[in-house]
Amino acid sequence: MFESTKIIGERQFRAAKHIFDSASRPLGTGIGYRTRFVDMSMYTVNLTFLSRYMANTQNGSIAHTCSPAMGTAFAAGTTDGPSNMDDFLQSGAPQNHFLQGLGDSLASAPPDVVECHRPKNILLYTGGLRRPYPFVPTTMGVQLLRVGQLVIAAVPGEFTTMAGRRTKDAIKEALVQKGVLTKDGVVVLGNCASGYADYVTTYEEYQHQRYEGGSTAYGPHTHAAFTQVLVEMALDMADGMEAADGIEASLGEPPHIPMLGKLIEHQLGVVQDDPPLFGRFGQIHTDVAPGSFWPGARVAVKIWGAHPRNNLRHGDTFASVWRLDAQGLWQLVADDNDWETRFEWKREGISASIVTVTWDIPTTCQAGYYRLGYTGDAKQWQRIHPISGFSRTFEVLR
Repeated sequence: MFESTKIIGERQFRAAKHIFDSASRPLGTGIGYRTRFVDMSMYTVNLTFLSRYMANTQNGSIAHTCSPAMGTAFAAGTTDGPSNMDDFLQSGAPQNHFLQGLGDSLASAPPDVVECHRPKNILLYTGGLRRPYPFVPTTMGVQLLRVGQLVIAAVPGEFTTMAGRRTKDAIKEALVQKGVLTKDGVVVLGNCASGYADYVTTYEEYQHQRYEGGSTAYGPHTHAAFTQVLVEMALDMADGMEAADGIEASLGEPPHIPMLGKLIEHQLGVVQDDPPLFGRFGQIHTDVAPGSFWPGARVAVKIWGAHPRNNLRHGDTFASVWRLDAQGLWQLVADDNDWETRFEWKREGISASIVTVTWDIPTTCQAGYYRLGYTGDAKQWQRIHPISGFSRTFEVLR
């Protein structure tokens, strides 16, 4: 996981840096932004209006989104990543109705919702799961930002390739007609921003009810609804309503998200932490290897610690790297925020814990004396108290 993240991040950086360095066309002038909150479970789509900007818009004047539901094809998985559950098929009804009945026992979709989602075969009526709080969101945030000839549409879902292409074209067409963008202007779609509305397919893709269609939560007109919202925002922006603050630039009521204290935690809390037999918290299990090290090397220490869930240490750190300065004081040089550090935890026996702090010495590291540190919190007899431990002091050479 760590190496994969690093490889992907480095490749994205190199590609972005290459594009940035070779760019020659100025973005142009002018900025604008819009935020709108929309209840996607009951949105009205004006197809006649939308057809002015988006090709392939279905015939008819008015359409509606639906109360959210997931289809049988959602449980089937994708062609390249099937769920391997014989009960479910893409583009077909379930072969075995046991799990279908189980879904209905949780929340049965009323006839109008079933009709609204056709041809989706509803497996799980998520719009009916509302206790102790809604199972899925319905009020979604949509954003539109403009910097010169670049427009970024931030949407809370995974648009398919064709859905994304049509939405971008519609936004651009609206802004070109208004004279805000030229034909060379660029619209970028940012998926999964400010929330998650699952997949968004075109109307035609929805009819096939493959995995993505089964996962399009608000019915066959979900894509048209999101596109209409963005086009309206683009027209609003183009009409000179370039607001000076966020209040003027937003429309709609933000969703009311349950606070942490109201959420149900299904994972049990930590019962007890204990140090090793005849030992103590913060005691070294396996110290940094003997000798000195050069930049590029990896050093690690294993320390008897405690469960990290006792304190997630927001704004603080579990792992740290310290350097001895000329005055003989330890100075923090790296912590959890740094890519070159790694913190790992595992249970040892019933209630003991071993934590591992790893440091990949960066090539820019100064010569000097260093040590690795661990800070955590242990729970004993319902009381949580801080603990810490440090490796031996070791030398980094240049």
